[in-house]
Amino acid sequence: MKECSPFAAVASDFPAGATQAGLDKDRRSRRSPRIRVARHSNRQGDDAIEGQWSKNIANLIKQVSSFAIELPTCDTSDDIFRVLDRYLQDFPNVQDVASYVYDSKANTLRQEYRRNQPFDNGRNLEDVQNLTHPITRCARTKKRVCTEREIAASIDVRATQSVISLHSVYLPLVVSAATIHVVAIEFTSGLISTLEAFDLFGIYVSCTALALKAIKAKGELLQIDQELQRANEERREIAKECHQMQEASLTDPLTGLRNRRFLQQNIDSDVRLCLRKYEEWQRNKSSGPLVNADIAFFMIDIDHFKAINDTHGHAAGDQVLIQFQERLSEIARDSDYVIRWGGEEFLHVARETDRRNCARIAQRICTAISSRNFELPSGISISVTCSVGFSCFPHLANAPRSGTWCDTIECADRQLYQAKQKGRNRWEGIE
Repeated sequence: MKECSPFAAVASDFPAGATQAGLDKDRRSRRSPRIRVARHSNRQGDDAIEGQWSKNIANLIKQVSSFAIELPTCDTSDDIFRVLDRYLQDFPNVQDVASYVYDSKANTLRQEYRRNQPFDNGRNLEDVQNLTHPITRCARTKKRVCTEREIAASIDVRATQSVISLHSVYLPLVVSAATIHVVAIEFTSGLISTLEAFDLFGIYVSCTALALKAIKAKGELLQIDQELQRANEERREIAKECHQMQEASLTDPLTGLRNRRFLQQNIDSDVRLCLRKYEEWQRNKSSGPLVNADIAFFMIDIDHFKAINDTHGHAAGDQVLIQFQERLSEIARDSDYVIRWGGEEFLHVARETDRRNCARIAQRICTAISSRNFELPSGISISVTCSVGFSCFPHLANAPRSGTWCDTIECADRQLYQAKQKGRNRWEGIE
């Protein structure tokens, strides 16, 4: 006989026609297992066999439900095959169970699981090129392959001698186009027929295939999730870098204050809010005077800053600018904008304020700058003053759209020039 069973060296490839004939014969005689024994005409014994057969079938079908429920708890393919083997042990006369995986791309066949014999996991089998081998044929054709061999045994009390058939069935589990698992089951004829055994094995293997696909899908989903996490992390890093770049484009690098670009990007929304409040107030003047609806622009210039640079150096001038912004920030509200306008000029924008408070704010600015000396890197302390010009938006309460915020800044700049002309260390403004 040709050796073709993974379980024993004496197995032979059962001819396809003979196997089908045997199955057809078995189908016609469900009560007779494939055991060549002396026939008895004892009707009572036949009824007992049939009753036992029916009971076995019912129990095995019941186990299928439990098997299907337990499979989702498995995390690996090895766990799945161990559970499969445990349930197949409930089959009468199942001798051995093994599983193999065939990779069509790499053209490799390796053993995954074996009940009765230790094996080297991952070892490529030498017979992968043997197209007549049942494992290879099952994997490549993706069809069930059956083999049979006969062994001598004495298992029937009604016969002094008997010969039983040892069957090997190879069932394909197609997990993907490139990966095919093969489950090999070896069993002897018993109280259930070969055909019923094949059918029940097929149900178990179908459930196993679904579980393997689920694990594969779970692994793919995990990989996708990891890739998404990496992509999200990269996106966050890119967003962070973009935010940093945007912040850098809106921030003065020396003082850390906002710059003109920041004002241009944000002032329009403040202007719209201001105009809406004034127009609502015009429609309903009986509500009383309008409060905290103005935008005040304070243009501030350091007095004699060029002299500081010329006398003490540009490092000293930079230190004066830094300390100057610190004092402006101390008196500004959180809602205000403090902007380095350029050179030694700064712009303080008070949002949602009352124009009647502008003179007091301008005086606070002058006092905050002149009340304390500035410390230079050389250790020298110098007195620094500033001049302030302010103007409010809108120019006219009864005609809020008569001018733009740019016009208001130009007006504040002209008031600053007036303060410079009148001696510096003072403020001028239009409420």
